[in-house]
Amino acid sequence: MRTSVACTVRMGRAAAILLLVTALVASGCDRLPLQQNLVVPTPEQLDDGWEVSTLDAEGLDASIIAEVGEELKGQRYGAIHSCLIVKNGALVYEHYSHIRRREAPHRLYSVTKSVTSALVGIALEQGFIDDLDRQVITYFPEYVDEEWNHDKDAITLRHLLTMSAGLQYDENAYRYGDPRNSYTQMTRSDDWMKWTLDQPLVAEPGTRFAYNSGCSHLFSGILFKTTGEYADKFAEKHLFAPLGITNTFWINGNGFPATSGAVGGLSLRPRDMAKIGQMYLNGGRWKGVQVVPEKWVAESFVPRIQAWGDWQYGYQWWMRSDRISGQQIDSFAARGYGDQYIVLFPSLDMVVVITGGNEGRSYAVESAIQTIARAALSQRQSGGQR
Repeated sequence: MRTSVACTVRMGRAAAILLLVTALVASGCDRLPLQQNLVVPTPEQLDDGWEVSTLDAEGLDASIIAEVGEELKGQRYGAIHSCLIVKNGALVYEHYSHIRRREAPHRLYSVTKSVTSALVGIALEQGFIDDLDRQVITYFPEYVDEEWNHDKDAITLRHLLTMSAGLQYDENAYRYGDPRNSYTQMTRSDDWMKWTLDQPLVAEPGTRFAYNSGCSHLFSGILFKTTGEYADKFAEKHLFAPLGITNTFWINGNGFPATSGAVGGLSLRPRDMAKIGQMYLNGGRWKGVQVVPEKWVAESFVPRIQAWGDWQYGYQWWMRSDRISGQQIDSFAARGYGDQYIVLFPSLDMVVVITGGNEGRSYAVESAIQTIARAALSQRQSGGQR
């Protein structure tokens, strides 16, 4: 509905504001315009390998990012502990609920799975793992007894990577801690790997997506048996050291690093999470060094199986395509419980990192990530992209 300026003046200031709010609601907009003088500070330059830049210099609409920042401060998205944006290889934005969040490693939960995938790719490149189509049970002969169902011999490493092992598992129907939850059963068992492999086969391997943290934890045992090192030590040497990542912590899961993200999994600083994302965005390279094989990165982002809703799944990475500002934009994500994210937008040369404390709660955090993508597209469409 249009209202003339003269009419608006006659209605008075209060009525005009009411009219504006009503029009915004009617149009589906639940955000009031921000003050135009909000300043988005440039990230601090630290000696941690990151170059910093400004939103404007890298082609991001600062007014949109300022809006997201205000919503984060107002807890529109619940308890968000950090939000970082990397554009064109430079850190251009970081928000923390408290300054200590910048230096403190944060629980990644299932984002750990994507880091574990990198370790598998490195082990494959170095010859420790010989074939993704190798039968999983050949790594665990100690679990084969008279009751072993040999139909499960068909499960391969590739099936573990794509959550398509076909084993019975459900950690979504019941809350964590409920004895009917598969995750709860696994973490309360005496042997997480044996428990996982003992589950009934309910689908032909490779045919059905079923999110299974037990499958990801099996890689902790596989990496140890093939490399002779626990996953955390292997990661320190072959993944974290080349990235300049030194402040890490990995939860012990039944005697092995929790490579599935169980009980919190790996903990990293948000800036170091962003390094993982930027390294993958660069085809596995960081500062000119090939950290993860380029071929592995490309293969990890191939949609292998239909997952939940619009999401597809690769090698422990999620992927989808969304219509944003009239354009179809692909994204690749590491996602964890409580709103932990590393999201890559290759066509925008952008990485978004979010950490949160929204365990057991649901917020539309992914809409904030899409708003950040819109900020990049806004400047590109107006000719502001450098």
